[in-house]
Amino acid sequence: MQENNRPFNVLIIESGKRVFLVLQCYAEKQALGSASQEFLDMRINPAVWELSGHLVLKRREDYDEASEATLCRFLFEASLSGAEFLELKMRVLEFLASTSPEE
Repeated sequence: MQENNRPFNVLIIESGKRVFLVLQCYAEKQALGSASQEFLDMRINPAVWELSGHLVLKRREDYDEASEATLCRFLFEASLSGAEFLELKMRVLEFLASTSPEE
């Protein structure tokens, strides 16, 4: 991910038994200038917290007008496409296979 300049977070739980890799797709869209102005105005920063369902709406108007449809559109914008997910999955599995200890 770092070699491809893709921002991400890693969440490690259960003493390393489970590892979650969370791409920061929205941060990348912001940097490229392709993020929706509607969501830029809301100032939501979708990190692990937000992608887990806890959204902090910073403006009263956003809270008053919040709807399931709006939040679903936002989460869609902050997510990988199906093709991007498959590409990431392939890269992660290749990396893990290349670093696994020999048996």
